[in-house]
Amino acid sequence: MIVERTFTVEGMSDDESEMMVEKVLLAIDGVKSAEADGLLERVVVRYDSDKVTIRQMAEMVDLCGFELEA
Repeated sequence: MIVERTFTVEGMSDDESEMMVEKVLLAIDGVKSAEADGLLERVVVRYDSDKVTIRQMAEMVDLCGFELEA
């Protein structure tokens, strides 16, 4: 099932970090889109909940040095 959800991403503050978060999320099978906003420290993700979990997305974002909060 395709879900759209907004997550807080702590530590994301500029264009470079936005692009990094979007890139790592879009590399995950099942993520359809990711639109990050560093000013608001959030990312809107459309994903297939049958293919990817929030935990998987959080772990990938954490590897970039940011913290994705559900």
